[in-house]
Amino acid sequence: MDKDKYKFKIAVLGEPDIGKTTLNNLCTRHFGAEEEQMHEKIYGVSFAVEVLESIDVNIILVVWNFTGQDEYKSIQQRHLEGVSGVLLLFDLTRKRTFDKLPSWLEVVGLNVPNVPVILVGTMADKFSEKEVLDKDIENFHNTFKLQGYSEVSFKTGFNFEPTIQMLADSVFQFRTLGKKSFKELNIRRYGDSPIIINEEKTIETISLAIDEITDMISNEIKDKIGAIKDEKDIEGAEFEPKIKEIKEAISDYDSRLESLNNNIPISSSIFYNQLNEWKKIKKELIKSLDEINN
Repeated sequence: MDKDKYKFKIAVLGEPDIGKTTLNNLCTRHFGAEEEQMHEKIYGVSFAVEVLESIDVNIILVVWNFTGQDEYKSIQQRHLEGVSGVLLLFDLTRKRTFDKLPSWLEVVGLNVPNVPVILVGTMADKFSEKEVLDKDIENFHNTFKLQGYSEVSFKTGFNFEPTIQMLADSVFQFRTLGKKSFKELNIRRYGDSPIIINEEKTIETISLAIDEITDMISNEIKDKIGAIKDEKDIEGAEFEPKIKEIKEAISDYDSRLESLNNNIPISSSIFYNQLNEWKKIKKELIKSLDEINN
């Protein structure tokens, strides 16, 4: 049975230079609306489209990205008509962009009242440079009764898709569900308190995950190497393809770990020791494989 389809206009608002251009590039890569990019030069608005299929309906989001430049503001406000939801952005590393948020909410209230607003803190990959206090974010979120809060890194893509999904869920509830329960359509309910990334907890969680995955991968490979050694003395045993497969698995995990270290939304130096430990394990695994061929 075909799913029902819903199309919603979304506005991205906030001060200049807070990551909206990078957001636009992410939208273009993930979604696709290249034909509309020319409008950015005309009145400071560009577009992207996403189709979400993770719930019982298809939701099409037409994302209008407002540049925030003063010369465009009066023109842009006219294009807020018909907006069903707002992503309100500020830069976590520049408090001035946070202090400007009330004026942006005033624009929303004057032009499109009663629409869900998701507050988004950008530059989440720069924890050490954070200027906006968590308590100020929480107070702002609760004072203005916003529908959600998310910290993202448009540079790495961290938390990008969950943020878009959060907005889609909120818009869908506001525009179509009324008093129906979220459970009925498998939509997540977000709590009254904003979700703020805790650096210490994030480091601990990711570090533990890396340790567990490294142990799992290395033990699995050791078991496979042991099995090959047991088969080596069997006449006609084919172990070369298995050795190749193991080396590919080692190389794949090596690449994934390096990528994680380079794109983690916190200081990558934290995982230096874990990377070195994996390199030692990898060296021993390769040595064991080479011994089989000798």
